[in-house]
Amino acid sequence: MLEINPTNLSTETANKLRLLIAHNNNPAFLDRKLTHILPPVMELRLTHNLIIDRESTENVKRYFVISNAPHDDLGIGATNRARRIIGAIEIDTTHASLTYQPISSKVVRITNIKKAQKAHQAQQTKYKHKAAVQAFKKHQPFTHLAMQQPVKRAAHIGRNSAFFFKKKSYTVMNELPGQNLGDEIADFITYIGPDTKTMLDVVLIPILEAYKRQVASTGKVHRDIKPGNINADLYKDTPSIINFLDFDSSLA
Repeated sequence: MLEINPTNLSTETANKLRLLIAHNNNPAFLDRKLTHILPPVMELRLTHNLIIDRESTENVKRYFVISNAPHDDLGIGATNRARRIIGAIEIDTTHASLTYQPISSKVVRITNIKKAQKAHQAQQTKYKHKAAVQAFKKHQPFTHLAMQQPVKRAAHIGRNSAFFFKKKSYTVMNELPGQNLGDEIADFITYIGPDTKTMLDVVLIPILEAYKRQVASTGKVHRDIKPGNINADLYKDTPSIINFLDFDSSLA
């Protein structure tokens, strides 16, 4: 069996990965837990999950590489968790080539099936991928997230396709800079020692401006505003970066 590490490709493994994707008609998701078959008989294993970039073109197909590292697990929410995307492979269909580039601006939101299932139990309905699609549609007005249409885990690709996998939905979105607002304010106070005017200029006013730009302008209301749902990079001499998160509780 040939192991393919998308982050460390040789000429041979790059070519085999390109052929595998072409053979499977550009699948939306390639699962590292499956044994993939490249006709006629070659068995392949991936070291990382790959998810398609929905902004790929006909001539350049792009797949994001999802990190496996524990430190790239970015936390678990009420029904979702997030993992960092560490790179992307690009397939130039015109020149039949495949290349890898590291990136650090994207994450993948993965539906936390156990918690989602519990949330649905009260309604006596099973979790379905369409719930992730509905969440995506709800998030579309919030353009700073750059959320892409979700992908359903494609367990049917590979030799052991009958193996049961729990249903999962993967959604690519921007990784927003900074840390949660509470920790960022604590660090800012510790290292800068700001006065009241500085706190107004650096923290409060930028938060209000970000809310107006990211939320109010869409006609929505965020019903769960708290430090953990705001990412921030605070700067005394340059504009602060504020981003609102977790719009699952937003209201039209």
